Amino acid sequence: MRLWLGCELMSEDKDITGNQHMSIDKIEEEIDKILAHERMDRRELFIRLAKGIGFLVLGTYIANRFDIAMAGSNRTGGSNEISGSGGKVKIKTTIVKVTNANSVDSSGEGQDGPVMDMVSRAIRELTGEKDVAKAWSHVAKKGDRVGLKVNCISGQHLSTQVPVAMAIVEGLKKAGIREQDIIIWDRTDRELTRAGYSLNANTDALRCFGTDKIGYQKEEQIINGTRFKLSKILTEEIDVLINVPIMKNHGGAGITLSLKNNYGSHSNPGEHHRYFCDPDCANINSHEVIRKKTRLIVVDALRAQCNGGPGDKPRWKWDPGMILMGFDTVATDLIGKEVIEERRREIGLDSLGQSARHIVTASKLGLGVEDRNAIQVMDIVMP
Repeated sequence: MRLWLGCELMSEDKDITGNQHMSIDKIEEEIDKILAHERMDRRELFIRLAKGIGFLVLGTYIANRFDIAMAGSNRTGGSNEISGSGGKVKIKTTIVKVTNANSVDSSGEGQDGPVMDMVSRAIRELTGEKDVAKAWSHVAKKGDRVGLKVNCISGQHLSTQVPVAMAIVEGLKKAGIREQDIIIWDRTDRELTRAGYSLNANTDALRCFGTDKIGYQKEEQIINGTRFKLSKILTEEIDVLINVPIMKNHGGAGITLSLKNNYGSHSNPGEHHRYFCDPDCANINSHEVIRKKTRLIVVDALRAQCNGGPGDKPRWKWDPGMILMGFDTVATDLIGKEVIEERRREIGLDSLGQSARHIVTASKLGLGVEDRNAIQVMDIVMP
């Protein structure tokens, strides 16, 4: 097999920063050539190339695509086909949507017991495991240092709620993760405190602190012209990242879910809101550290906002009492966008249109599945 392919093609497409980035169309064209020549299916090709040239540009893309395929096939239960516009199509990934009217009180505050049940149900359905400890072992294993990236920029009433984060912590502990190996984190201590989290930087218990406690990388990262420095929590303190955004819209990006939540993982988010945050949002998420460490997306949609975001606008909030969970950041955001769009239709607001186009760009960079026909949604209503 032509494992020299990645080396040969690296010289063809280079961006202005010196990083080599082949176009997706070119990569797909070369993949099809190999398939025809070697008489193998795409899955076998992904495995061989990911092992053989994983350090090259083509290998990186193949590895991304292989991770997505594995997340949809080996880490979920149920059928491997769903109905699409052209008939039966293969499932590439599964998103679990769990709703429970009892998960919030009259003010939209999450209730510990029902939220715990929702998160446990979601991880079991997503992994196909009956035992919750085994289910969480798909995400992290004993010895892993795990970070929960929450979103607390909008204060107590429009941030990732504490019961959601704590339900994840309890699940990880059942899988053998030590509490002191878990960090709940965001940009600043102040934002975490305002959202109701108890700070702790000591290493003998569950930790919770902001990047302002330890700072950002010294070296500036540059991807396709997008410049940023990642949080040292992300680069030095954790092995596994669980992305835990709150569901809300954003005046620039259209939505702010898992992809946009990583604006809180780097030093200069204010510089990356041009052109509806596209392609900057996708570029940041394509960084090797974020891509490799992200294992799970858990969207807090107990309380959500469909307009006027990212700031807290009570007029546009509602209480879906929902958790979205998936292994695929692009697909999870796409389903989250659907939930927001549905609410906007219900109350007579215009569609978000193309404003959330960073989702498409992220998919083109190999970060996840954007083809709605290839996404299975497991819709679960709990009493």
